Amino acid sequence: MRIISQNGMYDLPYEKCVVWIGYNETEINVSPIGEPVSNYTFAKYSTRRKLEKAMQLFHEVYIVHENFKKMDELQLKMIEAVEKETGLKYGGIFRFPKEEDL
Repeated sequence: MRIISQNGMYDLPYEKCVVWIGYNETEINVSPIGEPVSNYTFAKYSTRRKLEKAMQLFHEVYIVHENFKKMDELQLKMIEAVEKETGLKYGGIFRFPKEEDL
């Protein structure tokens, strides 16, 4: 699964990263595994509550993504039909929401 920063500047594979709440508890940070000195701020929020909401959404999308990978061919065709009808895209990408979207 790909995770994209709030401002769109960073795009990393979740499976190769550590996602954590910054020490000031208003930032979501990401560090690629194996690069301990690399630290990217993926999102900033004015309150701990908004930060927790963003992390909750992130966890929910990850669960959907994992279930999506287990679908059989018929289920995937059904998803394609829903995507065409609604314009929504499923699976594989999560962009941290902007402050005003929470």
